[in-house]
Amino acid sequence: MKVDFLYKYRGVDGENFDRDIEAMKSNYFWSSDVEHLNDDQEFLFNSKALVNFLDVLIQKHPRCCQYIDNVKLQLNGVIEKVKTAGVFSLSRNPHVPSMWGLYASERKGYCIIYRKDKLLESVSGICMNDKILLDVQYTKSVPTLSPDDFKGNKMLVKLLATKEQSWNYEEETRIVTDECGRNDIPASALYGIIFGLQMSERDKQKIKDALIGRNIKFYQLRRKVGAYGYEHCFVGENKVCSSLDDKLYDYRCKSMPVVDNFFVKLKFVPSSEDEMINFISEFKKKHADRQCNIYVHDIDVDMEKFKDDYENYDYLHQHLIAEVYLGSDEVLFNKEYRKIE
Repeated sequence: MKVDFLYKYRGVDGENFDRDIEAMKSNYFWSSDVEHLNDDQEFLFNSKALVNFLDVLIQKHPRCCQYIDNVKLQLNGVIEKVKTAGVFSLSRNPHVPSMWGLYASERKGYCIIYRKDKLLESVSGICMNDKILLDVQYTKSVPTLSPDDFKGNKMLVKLLATKEQSWNYEEETRIVTDECGRNDIPASALYGIIFGLQMSERDKQKIKDALIGRNIKFYQLRRKVGAYGYEHCFVGENKVCSSLDDKLYDYRCKSMPVVDNFFVKLKFVPSSEDEMINFISEFKKKHADRQCNIYVHDIDVDMEKFKDDYENYDYLHQHLIAEVYLGSDEVLFNKEYRKIE
């Protein structure tokens, strides 16, 4: 399954380095208020066309005056809300030379690799719907609000994710939050680190040590051979400490807003219920970083059936050995499955 990534360039200057390492260790990102973004022309827009349109509507449909005035009030409310929103800026490209120069201590810093889908997942067990992902649009002129902007996310993009054309090299995607400040994310949202060309071995080791016991991949930025630009290559990884052998199983994870569903296929025949209980315990330590359901199936199950577990419920139940539900560590064995010897 294809995984999409987003990237955050980071420097190693002063206290910011320790601050950013702590954020990675503690699994959160910090969304900035709009006044502290790098472009002082952000959040400029022209609402005159929209206001004029509403005024014309009032003239043509005076009986709808109250309704249209309410629309104006709601628009003003949205604009005021924008002023208190938080923004976490990322890039879709980890190889932008100017970004490495500006935001990564002139290539002495690093670039964090995030799993795009995981950045929006909740770790609290409650679906808050307080984060939205927007690709920044780059324009030569200040965006003008129009009635058509009430459709979909058009108004949000114009208000929260539009920048002047000269910034397009950043290839920015941003997460907009209800408020600025700390936003907790699953540990698995952090996929890896790309070390800068001139990053010191001391700073590299500091990051590696901080993330020990985590599934984190490390890469080295390098210049392309015979061409302009950068690329990165794999140089090592940290792994979760576990006695679980990857060769003994395969799995698929279906993530929902507040829960992960793990569908596991064993590649061995368990000899006892105790062995099964130990397997599930180790699997959970290795792969689960928020509340989850785990469904363990036998060696004969067709993993293609995991794609639609509702449609294939009867088939999967025939191969289901045991399961664990969110909020509990109790392993429930399928009584209809053949008894484990």
